[in-house]
Amino acid sequence: MDINLTGQIASTLAENLRQPWYNPLVNTIAGIVGGFVTGIITLIAIKINNDNTKKRDEQNRKRDVYRIQREERKNAYKNFNALE
Repeated sequence: MDINLTGQIASTLAENLRQPWYNPLVNTIAGIVGGFVTGIITLIAIKINNDNTKKRDEQNRKRDVYRIQREERKNAYKNFNALE
């Protein structure tokens, strides 16, 4: 690479890295909007997770009730057959 070309690239890069006066304001606003969007997504994820947990708990409760009723029917059938 030619030295003049390298100097040209370096000066262009340095010039592009200069920040205008409004850049901190834009960065602050972008941070606020990004935080707000992230917060909303997090709240939606928590709600979905809570809904799934409620559904899973309800299914587990129904399954446990069914198991208990099935055991009661088995015991009743055994007791009925023992009486004969």
